[in-house]
This record gives sequence, structure tokens and C-alpha cells, in this order.
Amino acid sequence: MSAVFLSGCLDPPAAVGGSTNSGVRGLKVGMSPSKVAGIIGTYQVEKTARLPGRILACRSYIYDEQQLRVRFVHVLFRNEKLVSATDGHVTTCKI
Repeated sequence: MSAVFLSGCLDPPAAVGGSTNSGVRGLKVGMSPSKVAGIIGTYQVEKTARLPGRILACRSYIYDEQQLRVRFVHVLFRNEKLVSATDGHVTTCKI
């Protein structure tokens, strides 16, 4: 039995959660990356991990920029399907 911990990207128990101004509330579990891009735009940073039987990708999308402060939406995909999305992050996601 093995465990994988995703720092800053997977925020249980809410699969999708966040504020109204980031667009994250329009996302749904199971969405493809192209559908996500149609709602919140193009991601700025992607981190990936290839594990036996699955590919994890955590994408960071900028949604708020004020002077020296940037906020990100983190979207975690497993095998090209959305499994988690949250906003309010001050750094890009890590796997």
C-alpha cells in the first residue's frame, strides 16, 4: 500500500471550492482540461507526476494580481479529468 501526498493542490474534503471572482465555482469534477480552460482561461504553470496507471497534473491559473500579490487557482487532474479545484493560493501548486 502506498500513499501520495499533494502539497497545496489537493484540498480535501471539498473537490471544488472557492470564491466567486476566480471562476472556480463553475468547474465540476470530471471536466477535461479544455473545458476548464474555456471557463477560467489558460494555465500559467503545470506540474506533472507519472505514476503506475495514472498521470497527475496540477495546473496553476492566475486570477488576481494586485501590485506584488498574485493569487492562483489550483486544478488537479488525474488522467485528464478534474478531481480538485480551489482558489486563494499565493504560490503555484506542487505535486
